[in-house]
Amino acid sequence: MDEFDKVEKLKQRANVSYEAARDALRACDGDLLDAMVYLEKQGKVAPPEQATFSTDAADKTSYENVPKVVEDHRQTEDPSFGDQLGTVLKVAFRKSIENYLVVSHRGKEVFRLPILIFILILLFGNILLLLAMGIALFFDVRYSFDGKDNMSAINSMMDKAGNKAAEWMDEAKAEAAKEEREKKKEREKKKERETNRENDREFDRESDNKNDKDKK
Repeated sequence: MDEFDKVEKLKQRANVSYEAARDALRACDGDLLDAMVYLEKQGKVAPPEQATFSTDAADKTSYENVPKVVEDHRQTEDPSFGDQLGTVLKVAFRKSIENYLVVSHRGKEVFRLPILIFILILLFGNILLLLAMGIALFFDVRYSFDGKDNMSAINSMMDKAGNKAAEWMDEAKAEAAKEEREKKKEREKKKERETNRENDREFDRESDNKNDKDKK
């Protein structure tokens, strides 16, 4: 409850002016109960009357007793765990249907689906989907979030993950290309050695034939 709401509540409970209620709350650090006592000590509000058995409506005070104020204050300032959990679930549900997971490939959007559907797929589908999504990062697939809420922080993290995957893929391609070049050089050397050996054998055959002719 903000200061304005507290002042209005105290103003109604104590039947004092807005300024008096505001000053009392500020003097008591915003505590409604202390502010009521503070006004009572200043004589600006009558203390709560003792319970009577009068049936005359005129005898009833318009000023509700302190326990009621305390209870109202507690309910307003200290919501129960159930209320807090309910609020969190409502907010989470709203965000899950108002925001989307966007899947794109090489800068072109492929499809999008509500975050709620994505979560349900993960819960009731195959958890290997996460592994597949991670592998897809190495093939220019990118993920982002779009919707009513500001997703810039998480999208920045997704971009970094995609950039890191692209960096690793480039390194892997470079390493593969290097190995292929080395293998090609080795094949060329091997072929050259075989050619040289074949030339040597051909030279030896020609030499043997020449020697045989000379002997004849």
